[in-house]
Amino acid sequence: MIIAQAQDLEQRFGGNTIFSNISFSVPDNARIGLVGPNGAGKTTLLKIMTGQQEPTSGQFTINKGLKVGYIAQENALDEDKTIWDEMLTVFDNLIEKNKRITKMQEQIAEHPEDEDLLKRYDQLAYDFEQEGGFTYQAEIKSILNGFNFKENTWQKVIGTLSGGEKTRLAFVKLLLQKPHPPDQKGTPRQTIHPAPDSRCRIPEENTTAVWYFPANAKEHCPYYR
Repeated sequence: MIIAQAQDLEQRFGGNTIFSNISFSVPDNARIGLVGPNGAGKTTLLKIMTGQQEPTSGQFTINKGLKVGYIAQENALDEDKTIWDEMLTVFDNLIEKNKRITKMQEQIAEHPEDEDLLKRYDQLAYDFEQEGGFTYQAEIKSILNGFNFKENTWQKVIGTLSGGEKTRLAFVKLLLQKPHPPDQKGTPRQTIHPAPDSRCRIPEENTTAVWYFPANAKEHCPYYR
């Protein structure tokens, strides 16, 4: 199944044409490499694909309901936070819901006869559970461990990590955000656009990935084809 398509893309900056006549399709579960020297337009094309930039002409379309994830070369991690605290930011909405639940519990203790308050509490508690309120911390731990961030590293400040570690951590954060909705069978899938530093890490099955390789990728990445 085709999940995204490019039709006659062209990108110009001033009088310079970066690329033109670019057409391709992205099938589900594909792994695609963009290979070329600096200045060839790889990052520009990825920005068009992720909706961060409009092409000069042509169009790139994705299937309705598809959510795209992207890891830029300059990651957006807060370098003053610890690894654990940064991963928690993915779940700010759930954390805020939990605070509201606690506050409503206190209100119910003072006004147990308030039926409207009880109904609102029940709905909020139900939403919290359905959205993963009781499982998100276990999910963070599982994915961090899967990317070789062991528990004794979770309180490290991100600014002290190496460039490669920061890229891996950005990938963890992206996976926690679940950029692709589940398919009809409930299988989680992601559409991911990693940066070059993570070029040799292959996503799990049931994912579609567009990878960005330098021109000498064959020399560095055994997965490159």
